[in-house]
Amino acid sequence: PPGSRWLQRSVHGCRVKPPASFRAMETTPTAAPAAVGRPHTGWWVLDDVMRQIKDIVMMKCRLQPGADHKKDPKLAQSMDQTDIGISLDLLQSWLIRFASDNGNIASICNSMITIAKTLEGRPILSRKASLKLLPSTSDRKETIDDQRGNSPTYLILDTLVRMLEALKADDQTRGLLAQAPASLIDFAYAKLEHIYSPAVRHAAGRCLAVLSTCHVVHITSRFASELHQCAGNDIREREFATKQRAVKLFYFSFETQTTREHTLSYIVKLSESLKKALRGVLREELCATFLAIFTQLLDKSDQKRVRQMNTFSKSEENLKKFWSVFEHVYNTVFKWAKKDKHALFCVNYLWQAACVANTNFYTNKKRGDFLKLIIQGFSRSREFRYECLKMVRDFLKAVPEEFLRVTHNEFTDKLKLIRAKLFNKSAPQAEEVPTLISILYLMGRKNIHFTITETLLPMLKRRSGYHSSMRAVALKALARISEDEDRTRMDSYLLTIGPELAPYIEEEKNENVLLSSALQCFPNVRHPDMERVRQTSEHVGRLTLHPDREIAHTAAVALQRYMVLEPEENLIQIIFFFVDLLCDFTIQPQQILKTCHNISYLFTAIEDIKPRPKFRHLNAWITMREHIEGMCLMWMCHPEAWVRREVLRLLHQSTRQWFSHIEPEIVAHLKRMETVAQTFLSKAQKESSYRDLLQEEPNAYSPRDTENVNAVARKAASERRAAGSRKTYFLSDYLPDMAEDNKTMGLHPALRSILTEHYKKFSGVITWTFSRMYKRIFDLFRKTDRKSEPELRFEPTAEGAGQYELWSNQLQYLCLALRNPAHTKSDPRDINVDKYDTIVETVRDEIRRSRTEKTGQGHHHDVGQLRPPLTRMRMSNQQVTDFFVECHRILHLQPSVTTRIPAYPTVA
Repeated sequence: PPGSRWLQRSVHGCRVKPPASFRAMETTPTAAPAAVGRPHTGWWVLDDVMRQIKDIVMMKCRLQPGADHKKDPKLAQSMDQTDIGISLDLLQSWLIRFASDNGNIASICNSMITIAKTLEGRPILSRKASLKLLPSTSDRKETIDDQRGNSPTYLILDTLVRMLEALKADDQTRGLLAQAPASLIDFAYAKLEHIYSPAVRHAAGRCLAVLSTCHVVHITSRFASELHQCAGNDIREREFATKQRAVKLFYFSFETQTTREHTLSYIVKLSESLKKALRGVLREELCATFLAIFTQLLDKSDQKRVRQMNTFSKSEENLKKFWSVFEHVYNTVFKWAKKDKHALFCVNYLWQAACVANTNFYTNKKRGDFLKLIIQGFSRSREFRYECLKMVRDFLKAVPEEFLRVTHNEFTDKLKLIRAKLFNKSAPQAEEVPTLISILYLMGRKNIHFTITETLLPMLKRRSGYHSSMRAVALKALARISEDEDRTRMDSYLLTIGPELAPYIEEEKNENVLLSSALQCFPNVRHPDMERVRQTSEHVGRLTLHPDREIAHTAAVALQRYMVLEPEENLIQIIFFFVDLLCDFTIQPQQILKTCHNISYLFTAIEDIKPRPKFRHLNAWITMREHIEGMCLMWMCHPEAWVRREVLRLLHQSTRQWFSHIEPEIVAHLKRMETVAQTFLSKAQKESSYRDLLQEEPNAYSPRDTENVNAVARKAASERRAAGSRKTYFLSDYLPDMAEDNKTMGLHPALRSILTEHYKKFSGVITWTFSRMYKRIFDLFRKTDRKSEPELRFEPTAEGAGQYELWSNQLQYLCLALRNPAHTKSDPRDINVDKYDTIVETVRDEIRRSRTEKTGQGHHHDVGQLRPPLTRMRMSNQQVTDFFVECHRILHLQPSVTTRIPAYPTVA
């Protein structure tokens, strides 16, 4: 409306000054007409906002406007439910600002109550319908969705609650809550009746909870009085249960003398009503009320509450009375727990009350043992057992450490009881598995020695008789314990539990659920022998290619943890292992992708290690780089463009992030080592000086006597000169990123350039790749016996064509990698590859023809029937060598030669 345009600007969180007329009204209290009877400041603006709130609530609830209100049809047509919600939020925000700046809480509350009563009255129900709405212990528990609604009463109460909570949160406006009228308490209390929706009842309870900070005496007295009147009456108890549910939201404290006296008086009156309470639904609410009160008053995590309790404890009479009530409530609820229908909520109260109590009450042997009641519940229905499992989990999580220190032996007996009842040899229910894992984990956090040696170890033994699902539970719990426990303390149990874990990873016949669970433990739980740990890590590396995604991912994460143990040594070992996997020609393209991602993941993960590891082993890093570069050359022959892109991405990442930075660091390290060498060679200082330098470089050469000092010094100087004189060429600088790689199936031009123009720069890498391809071709065509068929098969399918193209590209690589004979003068760039491709096509035709001709061996590949030059690839290693010489001759269009060929790369 035009009169409140400034309000719409101010509610967006900015302080916008109102019009001059409103400012004059604020500064001139007499501006309000006395005849109207509205003495508070800004009454007409508030009336205008109240009309807007009423309109918005009616729109949101889709109510027809009343005869006394003219509704703007354009506004109604242009607003949907989202716009209505936004408008209501803005009006609520303005009310909060208006109440904070001007007070007038009573006027605002009375106006809102009037709107609620106008739009929605008390539901009119018959006696029979009212009885059907009475609560019961078998009712479904209310959820957060049940606590939200769109009725006019709910929206008005929610608006009031937001305003009151905002005033309570601010220290400067908290005192304004005392201005809340008694009519608001009456209105909210009336809405707690069972005939209203759960959303309305919850909003009314929240409203009374905020008001309880200033009006707790008046509010709780009203609840206690009605509880005393209805106790013993079946229907009235059930009717009052919905009201009692709101008390657990109230604020109780021992802050002042008045609140101390009233809080103690209220819990005494409430405890006196326990004997007369008969209905389970009321008993459940009383348990929830006492638990909420005691949890607030005995909260040890809040220093303010601790100081209040210390002040309260100075009065021995009050303290004795308080704990007497506490014990009385506990004993009464323990008696209630004997009734099956009431056992669940009673036991839930008992264990929580015991955890919030003091040490004297917890260690009192005369109190009822709630754990025995929980254990008894395991033999009941499936739903009851599951709830008892959650109670055990929550108890182990909540029990204070000071209780455990005082009752160590008694608590261990409780753990034994839990172990005997929960962790038997049968398979657990699927829905119980997460809870059982949490219970075992919490047992380990409270008593790790008992959990590992007396619980987990017997379960994990190979012939223990436990079901695989239960052993998987033990392994997953062990993984969580080992991850959160102190490493030094956990390592003390490796000799006990480590040897039992290794077979779960290394044996091939283990079920997937056991394998995945065991991988979660590695390497936090490992064999005490480090050599065995390295063997286990290689098994873990193979499992990264497992067809099951969960196992493959878990194995990759386990390797990352293994690397963190000894970053440099383990990283080098893992990378070498992965490169060996990639050099296996039987690996599938998807496995290439997965392995490259795992290597990339390791390079990324080691950057997060603080402090950064000091890399000392120059030769190992250079060899690793050459291995990765050689692997990249090998798979650059693959006909699929995405495979080439993936290996090149790994090559560029490893070079740019690591190798280009680490090798200069290692060379700098060798410079320092040369200083050590020069010190001894010049004999300028004594041997003690050398030892002083070694303290700065603990991984340096450390001679034990003076006889080998010169040899060590010469070795250090030699490595330094070799590293400094070597010009480092990175293969990634000569290969493109291939983000837009073409889809050609032949040998990539960049790879041909490496083999021809840059051979001398990467001769070691090329030779390393050559040796593996050489062996691959030899193994494919080696004929061992009649029962074994050659692996080389080119089916007339898409997969067969891809295999042929891969073999063809590899064969081209081998021929291009060979150097010219010494007596020839031709340049490697003059190689006629077209001639070679023609020969390969002939070979493919011969192989396909041999598949269709039936011989005495059926469809066996008789390689001996192929035309030259493959005829010589049947038998020995020497014959295969001659084949490559022959290929080289053909590529260079040379006549047949009989002279001795110079040495060429050997098989690895």
